[in-house]
Amino acid sequence: MSEPNTDPSSSVTRAWRIAAAARECGIPKDTLRIWERRYGFPKPGRDATAERLYSEADMEKLRLLRRLLDAGNRPGRIVALPIEELRNLLVQGRSDRRAVAVDGRLAPYLDCVDRHDERGLARLLNESLLRQGLETFVLNDIAPLLAELGERYMAGNLAICAEHLVTETVQDVMRLAIGRIPGHDDHPRVLLTTTPGEQHGLGLLMVHALLALEGARCISLGTETPLHEIALATRIHRADIVALSYSANVHVSGVAGAVAEVRHMIPDEVALWIGGTGAHAMNPLPDGVARPGGLHQLRHELRAWRDRGAHA
Repeated sequence: MSEPNTDPSSSVTRAWRIAAAARECGIPKDTLRIWERRYGFPKPGRDATAERLYSEADMEKLRLLRRLLDAGNRPGRIVALPIEELRNLLVQGRSDRRAVAVDGRLAPYLDCVDRHDERGLARLLNESLLRQGLETFVLNDIAPLLAELGERYMAGNLAICAEHLVTETVQDVMRLAIGRIPGHDDHPRVLLTTTPGEQHGLGLLMVHALLALEGARCISLGTETPLHEIALATRIHRADIVALSYSANVHVSGVAGAVAEVRHMIPDEVALWIGGTGAHAMNPLPDGVARPGGLHQLRHELRAWRDRGAHA
């Protein structure tokens, strides 16, 4: 939640209080305070009660830092860097990751895609799943594979028929794997779907797999569920969390209103999470909406929810 700064002596014209900044950027409040003392960033303004206020420039840098941390960078190396250097690191990191993916672990998958070999792709996926286990398979194979193919699609280097082949093959493998996870009646109950206009459901399957492995009970409605039906399903299934997924293909301006409306339609005590590449560009977030920091952070988000006693 962003709030205007009411201190006329401050150079901050729009500010985020520390709790809102932490939620928005996925960086805990304690970490922000530690960075401030240790690295001299961020340097928040203060309101009349001495509460920290983070500027839009601070927020832009914090978002970049979150993405670079997720890519494996150490805080001591990057927190004090100028924002232009952070942008360059992010661009370089993308190039390096794509090169490693194509030359290494993902190369066999991509070769099957290029040859439109769905049987070969399914065989490789299943072999990797059996070898690594579902969690590692999702994080180390499926997520980077889809990211690479997304880059190719956006650049016009992936045929639509090839994208459909990958989608159907990965969905088949993932659904079978999820079906083998022992059933749970534990909290939270997580309702998974997308809003109208978002047809991509692979993100939902990845989230479903990771949350189910942590003992959550997941109810998947598939894609493009009408908003009033999301609200109805939330009540019917007594959902604790509604999780919406957005791919890079969505127009943020078109879905931000839908997210806000879902938040308004579901009970206040039900958490609303959004995720996926498309969700990263949704700024600011509507009040009462959380954006977990990527697939790697889902376990921590789930544990934090349980620690808060939200299901009591």
